[in-house]
Amino acid sequence: MTAPSFRSGIERKALKAERLESFSGFSLPHTRRVTEEILGLIGRTKIFSHYTRHDMSHIDSMLDIVDWVIPDTTMQELTPVDALMIVLAVYLHDMGMVVTEDEYQQRDSSNFYQFREENLLSGDNSEDYRAKVETLGTEEAERFMYEEFVRHNHAQRIGNWISGQDLDALGNATSTAKEIDHLLSSLSEQFRSDLALICESHHLDDLDDLAKYPTRKSYGPSSDEEVNLQYAAIILRSADLLHMTSDRTPSVTFRLTNPTDPVSQREWTKQMGVNRVCSKPGLDADGHVDFGAERDTIEIHAYFTEAEPYFALTAFLGYVATQLEASFKWARAAQRSGSKFEFPWRHLDLSTIETRGFLSRSFSFQLDQPRILHLLTGHTLYNDSGVVIRELVQNSLDATKLRAHMEKEAGRTPREQQVDIFWDSESRVLSIRDNGTGMTQEIIENHFLTVGSSRYTDQKFREKYPDFAAISRFGIGILSAFLVADRVDVYTCDPSDESARHLSLRNLLGRYLVRLLPKNDQPARGLQPSGTRIDLELRPSASLEDIARICKKWILVPDARVSLTIDDQEPIPVGFSSSGEWLEDVLQRMLAAGLPSYDHPEVRTKNMGGIDVSYAVTWSETFRNWEFVTTPTLEYELELDSPTKQIADELGVAVHGIRVASGHHGFREGGVLVAVNATGIGAPKTNVARSDLEESSEMKELDRAIYRTLLTHVADEFTRMTNEGHCSLTWAASEAGYVAKALFDSIPTRTDIFNACLAEPPLQVIEENSDRRATSLVALRERASVWTIDSPFLDHAERLLREASDNSSLSQLSLTLGTKPPPEAPVLCNSPAPSSAALQDREIDCIEIDRRQKRVDYRWSKKGSASKWIGIKHSTRQHLLERGRTPFQLSSRALDLWIATDAVQVTNSADASGVKGKHGVRLFPGSRLSGLLLQVFEMINNPNNAKQLELGTWVLALVTNELHFVSDDVETYIEDQIGADGELNPNHVREALVEWRTSIYSPWAWERDKGR
Repeated sequence: MTAPSFRSGIERKALKAERLESFSGFSLPHTRRVTEEILGLIGRTKIFSHYTRHDMSHIDSMLDIVDWVIPDTTMQELTPVDALMIVLAVYLHDMGMVVTEDEYQQRDSSNFYQFREENLLSGDNSEDYRAKVETLGTEEAERFMYEEFVRHNHAQRIGNWISGQDLDALGNATSTAKEIDHLLSSLSEQFRSDLALICESHHLDDLDDLAKYPTRKSYGPSSDEEVNLQYAAIILRSADLLHMTSDRTPSVTFRLTNPTDPVSQREWTKQMGVNRVCSKPGLDADGHVDFGAERDTIEIHAYFTEAEPYFALTAFLGYVATQLEASFKWARAAQRSGSKFEFPWRHLDLSTIETRGFLSRSFSFQLDQPRILHLLTGHTLYNDSGVVIRELVQNSLDATKLRAHMEKEAGRTPREQQVDIFWDSESRVLSIRDNGTGMTQEIIENHFLTVGSSRYTDQKFREKYPDFAAISRFGIGILSAFLVADRVDVYTCDPSDESARHLSLRNLLGRYLVRLLPKNDQPARGLQPSGTRIDLELRPSASLEDIARICKKWILVPDARVSLTIDDQEPIPVGFSSSGEWLEDVLQRMLAAGLPSYDHPEVRTKNMGGIDVSYAVTWSETFRNWEFVTTPTLEYELELDSPTKQIADELGVAVHGIRVASGHHGFREGGVLVAVNATGIGAPKTNVARSDLEESSEMKELDRAIYRTLLTHVADEFTRMTNEGHCSLTWAASEAGYVAKALFDSIPTRTDIFNACLAEPPLQVIEENSDRRATSLVALRERASVWTIDSPFLDHAERLLREASDNSSLSQLSLTLGTKPPPEAPVLCNSPAPSSAALQDREIDCIEIDRRQKRVDYRWSKKGSASKWIGIKHSTRQHLLERGRTPFQLSSRALDLWIATDAVQVTNSADASGVKGKHGVRLFPGSRLSGLLLQVFEMINNPNNAKQLELGTWVLALVTNELHFVSDDVETYIEDQIGADGELNPNHVREALVEWRTSIYSPWAWERDKGR
């Protein structure tokens, strides 16, 4: 009775499954109705409101495509359950994009933020992506990135829901998951599990795996209850890709939604001009149309008047073509295994795509191979001919490491990894030999001689050796040989080959020959049982002046034993056994060069997730702590040829033992002596020239390891000094702050990561209820509020507590001296961590003045959506601090000026217009001074109006005494400049000047050095 409501033949065939015993409780019409309701939710909230339509019209169009994509002969062979599996997969495959507002609000419980940092805001295009996102408002940007998170995971989300799982890691979608579970409750667990597999598969490329997608899977006793899972997955993927007609993206919807993100824009524009996707009639032997002939080509009928959608579509169709070819091969391979189902589609015909106003024939870049190869081997990529040694040695290191890895997996004890470098100065031949895996003919052709193809990044290699991490990944290392040589000979021996191979390369642009060699002949004999040797005959113009220096520069902590033999001399070991030994060498030569001497210097190493961080410390007998060994930070001490600069450049970062970066990585200028070696899967990637690290999540982890290691040392020293009992907590905090000063003075390059690491150890001293103790910034941020105290007494008291033999507190001292005790809530005391770190994301909401005690207490609470203080914008501050942007350069003191809103509580203010101290000048609302400065801030915060910016800057400088005018000059300026301008009332300026000098309270006014 319900059959006529189904338009597609595949649905009508699926309806027959209801008659089968195993599916008797299932209703396809009901499932379709509920599917339509659920899919209608996509885009109803602010999530996916800009995306192409994924409603029931998309499903029906896909089902129409399924009807003609499946050949008639195969359609007849399909069982009702085959058809049901395909129909349900089409119904459900996009349901993972349903996002409720509740799910979005609970995004913290998912892996969204991890995905955002590792997938969206890192990698090659992260800078451009971040710039795009920043153009959106904060809320829209957050929703856009959550869309990307869901879109990336939507196939897995629906797969989980179908199989009865609701994983919060992919979004808290319990209500939607329950709805799906209820909808499919009449289906067996086995069928649902396979349906989930098919829905997930449309974002995977593993349909050749017949163990995962078997061609025969039974769900009941009859042959009608059998399904070809691989074929169902192929049909789902193909129908989804081929639905690209304009009915999916009607132009009126496009104009109304006006998509702002690049993904949606690309999706819409590529489909706007497509009128029809259909099969192309077959041809007979003479090339004429024969409607009875086999069909294997799909036509795309489209019409474009603009270039952008045409380019977007053709780029997309390139991907479709590769997927069709893959599906054809997968289905053909399955037929050889007994499948009766055909998937004949393997070609796209783009000749039916029409254009108006430009040539429809597309053009593409053609590579000038000789020119490109010369660029890759010239100084445009490698600016140092000595890198040839680095490139070839790191290839050898990868080969020896892989061989050892393979031997371990096979349960054998690995042979020693060995790389030998030979230099014959008379014949000018450089040879590099390793006992690695060697190369087969397939590796030589597909990787060694294919520019840009690395064996280690090949998908099948990574699947076979998922835990293996290589240095090489670009597939251009061998090209570096042509920096210095025109004649290159490669000898290689793979244990699975009967013969060794000799590859002769005589010219960068020439053709190459491979000769088979008996394994017992020289030089193949020296490569037994496996290995590779590369000989380079340097051309006369090439120069490798100091081979030993070059080796030492690049090869730092190799996994293998590396040696250098020059002429007939004894072999020289190359590299160090660890990053600590590397740093020891740098430290000893620094001391030998007469640079600052240190008492009992020591190198320490910490390993954090495959990253070895070694740093140098020295013992201070006077202060009894281990301080960092540093290099000078003054510019004149870091001149190009100075010993300090040369030695500092020998520090840096090695990846898998090969130098990538030099100097004090992680800091802007001279600082702590640190040597880092990163290994394993999590090691950061290098750029193409290997001259620096690639911006990525792995690089952030490396920076985090450096900062965490150094800050842990500070925390350990703080704890050690506190526990040893020879000094007070306050003294230990002061000395730990001195140790940490070396890090802050060097200026971390990644302040966000540094501050996050700074928040972890207990480096903040607080006092609470007479108890003085150390805590972490992470723990402190959980507190609703903290206090700071501005008082000469407090400063003197801290010095006194520092000298105490026990952990006396300010509260105890105040009780003894009869002074006002500190607040009971946490009070920040002098700490190794700067106070700015403890006050991050907080602002003052209460000020208590005690004139008798010469003291001001500030309560700092967490920032809300609206600021409690009005000041100069951060961007404007930068302008005002730069000479040339304004009539003169203001000091940061003049800009540290804030006006309270009514949300700030002030007690005992009496006749004060504000307070001045360690937290700048804080003005109270309602005074003439704050009223004038509110006008000035408005003028300054609009830098596009040059006239107002200049006037506002002058008045701010005048009020804050930055100009140091004598009184007559002030009056003249007020009359001639401010009065003439008319923007500000001269009398208000005069009154504000008086108020600034007489009504701002400072507890330091009685300290002659500070009060001034």
